[in-house]
Amino acid sequence: METPFFSICIPTYKQPELLKNLLKSIESQTFKNFEVIISDDTHDNSVELIANANWPFKVKFYKNNLPLGSPENWNNSIEKATGEWVKIMHHDDYFANDESLEVMHNSISKNSEFDFFFCSTIIYKTKTKEIIHYEPNEKYIDSLLTHPINLFSANVIGAPSATIFRRNLNVKFDKSLIWLVDIEFYAQVILKYKIFRILDRLIVTCVDLETQLTTSLKDNRKIEIFEFFYCFKKLKSSLNKENIKLFRTVLIDILDKHEVKSINEIKMYYKNVESDPIIYMYILAKSKFIKKVIKKLNNYI
Repeated sequence: METPFFSICIPTYKQPELLKNLLKSIESQTFKNFEVIISDDTHDNSVELIANANWPFKVKFYKNNLPLGSPENWNNSIEKATGEWVKIMHHDDYFANDESLEVMHNSISKNSEFDFFFCSTIIYKTKTKEIIHYEPNEKYIDSLLTHPINLFSANVIGAPSATIFRRNLNVKFDKSLIWLVDIEFYAQVILKYKIFRILDRLIVTCVDLETQLTTSLKDNRKIEIFEFFYCFKKLKSSLNKENIKLFRTVLIDILDKHEVKSINEIKMYYKNVESDPIIYMYILAKSKFIKKVIKKLNNYI
């Protein structure tokens, strides 16, 4: 049996009609060498009924006895893949046109030395019905090659549905994260592998759905502080001095955003905060002038 070129990995939780819409967009693809894998966290059989409908392609459906949650459900779908390339798709997103997979396949074939691809996207705001043709700054994207920490300031790669990567990448979505899970994954990939941008808008990503974690967790003080400091601690040993400085700047912005003024508050999330003198001094500083001096000092350490 021929090895699938793409494994389209779909982690699901409820919303069977949105999954149906995604599967219809897969059905219309001109490129056919793919497998579809669904890892389902839904308590009932509503998603299973859609997955087992009469599709012209085989759907490998896996029901999780106990819900794995995000992002372990993502990892589970990827672990079931047998294709050369993983095309993760959230069930509330879909392919923008019939040639999306064809364009992805051609881009990969022409640039086989790369390990991770991401395409441009169309953002659909479900509440206002607004359509945005997302076009990140090219220079900013280029800067990621040397400064992947810029992703923590602006995620110009986009949602996981915009990505394609080799199945054998030695990177997983971190189950300790929710808000920054995709960004931390991308940063690890850039630090280890070669990435390539596909300019075409091949995916539609839906935002503002009430069921999306990104909607419910936005500006959550506890989660944001924990996750930014967790990622800093996790990635720090892999970063050069320039990226460490960039990450400190990001952390300082988070401290300001949430008006953190206590060392003890940060120690809940980063016990060894004293090990980073810039962050430590910044939290202790009371005057705006001293804080400005500490920010500038970061550039010289």
